Amino acid sequence: MVFAALLVLGATGTGAWYLLGRESGEGTTASESTEESDSSSPTGASDSAQSVSRTLTSPVGASPWAVALDPSAATAYVTNSDNGTVSVVDTTTGVTRASVPVGSKPAGVAYSTQNDAVYVSDANGRSVTVIDAQSNAIEAVVAVGNGPYAIAADDATNAVFVSNFDEGTVSVIDGRTNAVTATVRVGAKPYGIASEPNSGSIYVTNAGDRSVSVIDAARRTVVATIPVGAEPWGVAIDPAMERAYVTNHADNTLSVVDTVSRSVVTTVLAGVSPVGVAVDSNSSTVFVADHGSNTVTVLNGRSNSIESGIVVGTNPHGIAVDSDGEMLFVTNFKDATLSAIGF
Repeated sequence: MVFAALLVLGATGTGAWYLLGRESGEGTTASESTEESDSSSPTGASDSAQSVSRTLTSPVGASPWAVALDPSAATAYVTNSDNGTVSVVDTTTGVTRASVPVGSKPAGVAYSTQNDAVYVSDANGRSVTVIDAQSNAIEAVVAVGNGPYAIAADDATNAVFVSNFDEGTVSVIDGRTNAVTATVRVGAKPYGIASEPNSGSIYVTNAGDRSVSVIDAARRTVVATIPVGAEPWGVAIDPAMERAYVTNHADNTLSVVDTVSRSVVTTVLAGVSPVGVAVDSNSSTVFVADHGSNTVTVLNGRSNSIESGIVVGTNPHGIAVDSDGEMLFVTNFKDATLSAIGF
């Protein structure tokens, strides 16, 4: 797979896409956006793999944490953990349409197509804010557990699952009533969370005990616990390949989990301190945000081989992919920016 920076220029308003130079951080011309790096990939990619040295970037709020997409509205929602807001970004122009106050430390974010709503966790406030995606108005603030971080919206059950890092539980919110209907005990320090539609399961990474808890989404019970690497953080699902991908932050690896047997089939070396992970199910391509090496590792999900490393901003953290628009979005924690890459 060959990557090139997405050429979307112009627009006015708060923020806009601009071309970011890899070394200087200064704006560049459009013709420079597809240059390749001569240096070897920091992710361990083969010599033939290509590393993108220019990406399109838009300013957001302080310390952007996670990103969720509403592809039908060409919108990205970015949680800004150090200024208590969510940036609502037009993915076509890079312009921030709105900045919504959501608490003291917004962390996880998920968009629900079932409810046309955005769910944002406040890690300090023990709550989830529900935002109407049409008006950007706050619909509700739901009390959950202690230290809520990641969120997954499960459209099959119209429920929202929230990992409570500081108490080892997952809160389940009814999407119709915005009420907590269950609290599920999982492993130590649950962080990442994702919906697996084939079996109706929720996968939760437990950063404190090197495991993944599998929750039956309908019954709200843990049905399996899968050992993975050290400090598992992010998790993403490829339903077509029947795989879950788990970033192991402390040992710089990615665990590939078979969602049928619920066992690890292989472990792949990623970049430094991997955090977020996303999957393009159309091509079974996996993207890993390497927080410590300022790259995105690109994995072929069919062969479990690394294809390339994409250079992004400083300390990439959250990541999301729009398969329809063939765009990848990455939050750069230290730079207070959102990067966009076309593929």
